[in-house]
Amino acid sequence: KSYTLTSKRGKRMGAGLYKYTKLEYMVAAIENGIFASHLDKVNDPFESQGIRNCDNFRICCLTTIPNQRLMWSHYADYHRGFLLAFDKEKLENASRFDADDNIVNEKTKLVQVNYVSEQTDLTTEVLEYVRNNVFDNLGDIPYRDSTIPPGKIRTVISEKAADWSYEKEWRLIPRTPKIDKESELHYICCKPEAVIIGSKCDDDNRKKIVDICEKNKISVYGIFLSETSADFALKINQDGNIEVASNEYIYIPRKEY
Repeated sequence: KSYTLTSKRGKRMGAGLYKYTKLEYMVAAIENGIFASHLDKVNDPFESQGIRNCDNFRICCLTTIPNQRLMWSHYADYHRGFLLAFDKEKLENASRFDADDNIVNEKTKLVQVNYVSEQTDLTTEVLEYVRNNVFDNLGDIPYRDSTIPPGKIRTVISEKAADWSYEKEWRLIPRTPKIDKESELHYICCKPEAVIIGSKCDDDNRKKIVDICEKNKISVYGIFLSETSADFALKINQDGNIEVASNEYIYIPRKEY
């Protein structure tokens, strides 16, 4: 399920995807775009077996949940950080660039992470590919095409251990990933629809973010720990007012999660 945010002016954001982040990344994402990371930078060191250390694949990780306490701690500087809110459709159609700021024609695809108890292992296929396409041979081994189908690579880079299912992750990945070609994708230029400020963010950083968002015409939300809830719920709105500068925070009722 995806969630929507509504401002007091009645503007609704489309189906939302969110990225938990720290101050430096958040500012860079607003000013330059969302960085796509290599597979070896993801948080689970055991996923994407066989191709994890291959530099050819870059991904961007997001989630459908804006009030997950563990993710606020793990990825948003222990609640001192921020959450970037994106419109899913705009993210899918965003412009893509390489490391030199050139437009990348390579298409991307938003995929929902599949949480599994046993992952697809490409080690054998990768070894076969290396044997046939990388190492020189003396002519005694007949050449045969051992390219790994892009669909199988997509399957691997969109799988994660079931232990991580609470993250409800989506990934922006190359539409046609290739084992023999490095992806040119470096970042995606998509302005956030909103920024949600963490409950432990200090006043200086809060003011800095409000100023940046006002300059870029981005809505600002706050999130905080409910003092009336017995289940440690993080809340984002009760009355539809969102401007942090006015101390008007948003709740999303617990029953919606």
